[in-house]
Order: sequence, then structure tokens, then C-alpha cells
Amino acid sequence: MADVTYNNIVSPRLANNLFENISDGVILVDSDGRINYVNSAAENIFDVKSEEVVDKGFREVFMRNKKNSDFNILMDNTMSKGLPSEKEYLEYRTESGKRTYLAVDVSLVAESHVFRRVPFKGMMILVEDETIKHQLKQQARDSAYIIAGLITCITVYLSLWSLFRFTLGRPYTNAFYTRLIEGISFILFLEVFFFTSIKFSEIGMVPNIPKIKKNTVETLLLTILGSSILIISRGGQVFMELGGKDYFIGGTLSGFLSYAATAITQEFLARGVIQTSVKAVFQVKWQRPLAVLMTSLLFSLMHIPFGFAFMGAAFLLSLVLGIIFEVQKDIWGCFILHWVIGYIAMCLFF
Repeated sequence: MADVTYNNIVSPRLANNLFENISDGVILVDSDGRINYVNSAAENIFDVKSEEVVDKGFREVFMRNKKNSDFNILMDNTMSKGLPSEKEYLEYRTESGKRTYLAVDVSLVAESHVFRRVPFKGMMILVEDETIKHQLKQQARDSAYIIAGLITCITVYLSLWSLFRFTLGRPYTNAFYTRLIEGISFILFLEVFFFTSIKFSEIGMVPNIPKIKKNTVETLLLTILGSSILIISRGGQVFMELGGKDYFIGGTLSGFLSYAATAITQEFLARGVIQTSVKAVFQVKWQRPLAVLMTSLLFSLMHIPFGFAFMGAAFLLSLVLGIIFEVQKDIWGCFILHWVIGYIAMCLFF
């Protein structure tokens, strides 16, 4: 019996009727290695157009990018050696640079046998786009790393505070604990950078350019409003003789500038790391409010060495900043508000 080519088995019209309405990508390749058919799902997955690739060589179209080494090896083994393949999960980059994660299943028209090799007579490639599943798994993995690192850092932080305050009887200054919080933030920054796939844009470190004008105006108005409320409240407290400290600290340019480092590291920790990770973990109806609440509770807990009143103020400020972060989609408005309002509050009330 004469060899039967792939074109004789499934015509493009029949292939279209069979495969056009399924969600998985289908590519048919004939015995000469030419693309015989590409369905719509495969067009979307590989970022190609059927009319531009049909009748072209499969290698020329899909195997040019050397970064797709796993995909290229799989296809080369199939076409050159006639080796059958089970479903494989691999990364694929399209010509436009889009990175996808695929489940690839290759069926041969004439497969190799154990003791003899049959010439390649064509193949059908069935492709499932696993990108979303991969991203969800990666997101869960990243969140697990960050939550574990955060719990470890907070535990060490509070243990040191308890050791210094109660066991050794050495209550260090607030500046010492502020530096400790900044150190924790730096450790978590290194964890995010080296051990997760999280991009800086995903944790709000990259300014939201399309909304930068709106966010800037909004931040300035909120800063003026918050500062005014604090000053009026302090004035009312003094006028009505309701207590509070009878002196004013801070007010120096160096103190104001040094507090900027505190504000940016704490916003990276609270909004960028904690709130983003908690939101990723809480896949529930009230996802964002819960993330803001949990972040604020943890943020206030970090200020336990400063006293209960300071913890309460930190909790309220964190609630406001958490809402702003969800609206503005970056940490920079939160940083400005934290920097200015936090410093004024510290000078006036603590």
C-alpha cells in the first residue's frame, strides 16, 4: 500500500468543521512539515493569522525563537525522529513577545514503533492555554512566601521588643524601633525581588501614569485637609485644656526629610507587600475591605512599642491610606500623605 499523506486524511474543510468551535488550539502539519490548518483558538494562543501561516513550514513559523527551547526540542523530536509525545507543559513566547504557558499534546499520523522507525507522515498538535492557571499558582506561591516572611519578621520584631522592654529592662527610644521597622521592610523588599515573580507595578511602586494628574490633585487636597484637621484639633485641645503634651517637637527640615524614609518604607511594607498579598489570598466577596482592615491591624501592631494611643492613630491612618491605595493604584499618594500628615501628627500629639 502506498504511503498516505496527512492531506489525504483530513481536508482543511473537514478540519474546519471539526475543530473551529473548540476552545483548545489545533494545528495540523502534513508529511512535508507544512502547516495544513490552524483553528481560531490556536491563532489566539500563538498570536498568528491562519491565512498568513497555512502552507508555510512549521519550523519557519513556530520554531524560530530560540528562547522556546522546550517547545522546539519537543517538535524537533517529533518531526525529525518520529518520536511520539505525551502531554507536556511548557513556556512559549510569541513573535510579539507575549509569554504563555501551554499544555501541548502531539499526535502522529504514523508513529514510531519500539524496534523500527516509521517516516514522519504528519501530526496534529493540540494546545491548551494554561497561562491563567499558571499565573494563579504563581500568585498563590508568591503570596505564601510574602505572608510567611511577614509573619516571621513581625514575630522577631515583637519578640525583640518584649525582650528589651520587659526581660532586659532596656526600653529603647522610638527612633530605634522605627529603624527596626525599616530594616524589616528592606528584608521583605529583598524577598520580593529575589524569591517571587511579583513586578514592582503589581505592588504599586510604578506610578499610575494615566491617572497621575488626578492622583496628584487628589493627594494634595487630602494632604491639606488632613493637616488642617490635625492643627485645628491640636488647637482645640490646648484651648479647652484637655491635656496632651505641652510642647512641640520636630519642625526641623532635617527631621521632616528623615521621616520621608520612614514613610516610604512603611508604605512599601503596608500597602505594597501586606495589602497586595492579603488581597491575593482573600478570594472572597469583600476582598478589598478585608485586605485594608487586615493590613491596618498588622500595621498598628507594628507600632506597639510606641503606646496604645499611637497604635490607634496608626490604625486609623492605615485605613485611610489603604482606601487611597485601592483608588489610586500606586503607593505614591499614600507616601505623600503618610509623610506629611504622619510627621505633623507626631510633632503635635506624640
